[in-house]
Amino acid sequence: MQYFLKIFFAAFLFELLAVDSNANRIDSLKTDDDVVAFLKSINPDFRSDKYKQIELHSTEQVRKDLDCDGMASQWQIQNWEKADFNGDGRTDLLVLLYWYDYGVYSVIDNGDGTFKFLTLSYNIYEKCELAKVLKENDQQLLLYYQKVQKQVQVKNNRGFKSVSEIDTLIYKYGGFVERNLHPSDYAIDSIEFRTSACFGSCPVFSIDMDKNGNALYNAQVYNSKRGKFTTVLKEENLNEIAGLINYISVKDLNNNYKVSWTDDQTSWLRIRFSDGSVKEISDYGLKGAFGLRLLYSMFFDLRSNQDWK
Repeated sequence: MQYFLKIFFAAFLFELLAVDSNANRIDSLKTDDDVVAFLKSINPDFRSDKYKQIELHSTEQVRKDLDCDGMASQWQIQNWEKADFNGDGRTDLLVLLYWYDYGVYSVIDNGDGTFKFLTLSYNIYEKCELAKVLKENDQQLLLYYQKVQKQVQVKNNRGFKSVSEIDTLIYKYGGFVERNLHPSDYAIDSIEFRTSACFGSCPVFSIDMDKNGNALYNAQVYNSKRGKFTTVLKEENLNEIAGLINYISVKDLNNNYKVSWTDDQTSWLRIRFSDGSVKEISDYGLKGAFGLRLLYSMFFDLRSNQDWK
């Protein structure tokens, strides 16, 4: 009898520890005050006296302030929701926070006691961005509604028109990208990425790399160092960049993107494929698509996560 009791308690303890190992601080969040305290604990900007204090308005207030042509009510938008976006069994967070203005943010549990804070909102003029957790075929997704300024031809001039867009996002490669049910399988020969200056301290640099990861980094201004450097990119970063390029089917994207405001930065992306074809994308504002935003961030990160010599 004692033998079976030992087996029972051992199994119970194992199950308890297994559950606890997948639990995180987000699981314990119950109230709006809990969420605000948690966000302040993981983001130093939210604790700093240099910036305005964050506010988490009630769900009712959010739906009133961000009606967005009735979408807030139709989607039953919540001021915050829990979900496992990266499929690792740990709970992540989606929050519609008021910090100078409304914005959509996500917090991803890294699994080691740390968290990744992601900003999904970017439009400084169109005050209407909403996100809703969606589960489809056991896959965690995110519905994203936004109003964007699209370039249109008006007689002999080009102007901007406000257009509503709904994207279905998925968490991949460390960020949210548009879900692609049919990713591509390109053979990539080389990639060039460069940025321009802006009205401010935007980093100006270029990174050229071939399919084997041989890379040249030309750091000009507003980088941690200045000059020309070379390295062989780490395999994980090389695979991540190639994987994202394929997942977003970069050849199908527009050649030019442009935000409606001024004094921003421009990026140029040039990809040569093994079949001899070339894809070039110019992006004023670096906001062409969620997938492109994530790809650009990978190149920005390469400046500090590689052994440049």
